[in-house]
Amino acid sequence: MIQPDAYALVSSLLDGIIERTAPPFTFSKVDGDAVFAFARDDQDVPRGAALLECLSACYVAFRGRLGGAMEIWTCRCNACSRVGARVYSLG
Repeated sequence: MIQPDAYALVSSLLDGIIERTAPPFTFSKVDGDAVFAFARDDQDVPRGAALLECLSACYVAFRGRLGGAMEIWTCRCNACSRVGARVYSLG
């Protein structure tokens, strides 16, 4: 099976998010560019500031991997060449 050019890049970015969510969450699956995770027990769910810290850590991991990938990525296909075109920020 031939994988899309950007498959390795997207996989790396999603791995950074998965590493930051588990724990406290349990990884469930990746569907496209979405990571699904859940809490096994109500007491495992971070609340308030702890949840925001978890989400922020996911974003920081994503942006860090994206920045690193852009420096070493050699593929110049349409998808890969637009990796840095959108910049998102947390407030």
